[in-house]
Amino acid sequence: MGANLLKFLLLFQGLYYVLTGLWALFALEHFMAFTRHRGDAFDMTSIAALAVALGAVFIAASRRPESHPLVIWLLFGSAVAVVAPEILFLSEIRHSLFFYDIFEEAAVAVLTLPFLLKHFGKS
Repeated sequence: MGANLLKFLLLFQGLYYVLTGLWALFALEHFMAFTRHRGDAFDMTSIAALAVALGAVFIAASRRPESHPLVIWLLFGSAVAVVAPEILFLSEIRHSLFFYDIFEEAAVAVLTLPFLLKHFGKS
């Protein structure tokens, strides 16, 4: 069960990051209009490219028989890194989509914790 949950989390988060990142990379104006995201196009494009790269790593890791502890740390860290500013700037959120994103990222972080604890201190 545990290995299957980790594979699911890696695949789910990977697809989520790749699809969201590609959307922002290829249709930034539409992405910004739909999400009501405001920001510098350069910064948003850079973040989208990072999301695609992270997502690709997660998808590849989901296909392996066992995930390296550093990939698990990356899964946890990326979820926390995305949700932290959303929580900090909660009062400025203009679209309910971000509340779903907060829930999704927080769930991935919480569900990843047992795998981190299992591998904590291992190389």
